[in-house]
Amino acid sequence: MQMKLFPSIFDGKIAVAKFILITVFAISGQATIFAQNAITISTEKMNTLFVGVTNHMNITVEGIPDEQVYLASDEVEITKMGKGMFDVTASNPGRVTLTVHGDGAFQYKNYQFDVQGLPDPMAVLHLENGQVKMDGELTVEQFKTAVGLGFQLPGDAVVIASFNMIRVPKMGDPIELANDSSDLNKRAKELVSSATSGDRFYFENVMANVVGEKEQRKMNSLVFRIK
Repeated sequence: MQMKLFPSIFDGKIAVAKFILITVFAISGQATIFAQNAITISTEKMNTLFVGVTNHMNITVEGIPDEQVYLASDEVEITKMGKGMFDVTASNPGRVTLTVHGDGAFQYKNYQFDVQGLPDPMAVLHLENGQVKMDGELTVEQFKTAVGLGFQLPGDAVVIASFNMIRVPKMGDPIELANDSSDLNKRAKELVSSATSGDRFYFENVMANVVGEKEQRKMNSLVFRIK
């Protein structure tokens, strides 16, 4: 039996080819694993957390049950609220790293989030379709979908406590009433339903409860002209 003491060039090419095939297969297999673990993170404001409030976060990892998905960080407080749902509380502005990890073959992944102080709250009018308006003109149809006052802020950092609403019709005397919540009460809804073109509606003496403040804070007023 004749033995090859020295491999031929042809044998070397075959070995290289096998190595390339194995490497491609390994890379392809790894890419498939990562593709199965696509991560979706839903926050109230993309890649931003706010100091002093509860930042709600929902995380899903494709291929991993929600109850086996976890969120970790040494820089913020994290409470798991349910399947894939987390509450994150930050103490200081800056930049933090949050790590998503889970059971099984899923590998952890780090995400960077900016931490900011709460912006100055500005009261806005909330409509049924989810839109918000701050002063200006509204059609009769738009204004009649008003549901109350609120803020463009995450969570419950600032909550409307009360406000006065005044209707100044094109002809006739002004009508004013008090509203003791963020949502329109029965009388306020009736006043909104009476809106006609040419009216002006004022939202004044807007008071709010602000997280970390003992006294209610007076907010901005709103004025709408009905066209």
